[in-house]
Amino acid sequence: MKTQATIIAIAAMSVASIAHADIADPGIYSPFDNAEVRVTWLGSNAGYTGNLNWMNPNIANVSSTLWNNKTAVVDQSATLNVVMSQGQRIDFVYDVVIGGIDTFSTANESDWEQFQVTAIDANNFIVAVEDIRLPGGDADFNDAVFEVSFARTIPAPGSLALLGFGGALVTRRRRD
Repeated sequence: MKTQATIIAIAAMSVASIAHADIADPGIYSPFDNAEVRVTWLGSNAGYTGNLNWMNPNIANVSSTLWNNKTAVVDQSATLNVVMSQGQRIDFVYDVVIGGIDTFSTANESDWEQFQVTAIDANNFIVAVEDIRLPGGDADFNDAVFEVSFARTIPAPGSLALLGFGGALVTRRRRD
């Protein structure tokens, strides 16, 4: 619990230094080809109840729920069912379902101020969400906090064997 409070406090402090006029695109882009995306829940101190969703970049206007902020478990992770290309954008949607009913998306410029994205390094990002529409919200950015990590997909050994076998057949045909 101490780790969760520390992460949420760090995310809130990083947000406090950003002026409203300096709203940046919270989009997260794959740093390389064949990227696997893993999302890890870090915590929530929200009064309202909300659902965190991700938008599959390969299927227009389709989002899938990852967690509800009241039932999610800290350090719970999900590997998204997508392999991304370098520069491909991943977006998230936060639906406030009990309390001040609202929906925020990193894909919508009018919602960008609801998200704070901090790069840990080129492959890992912390995303913090404010669940009350700004400028009227409390700007604590602790209502949903999660990490997005990219890793290179590694082909299964069977796939590598098939590639090798296919290469051997091509080489053999060229010799004949």
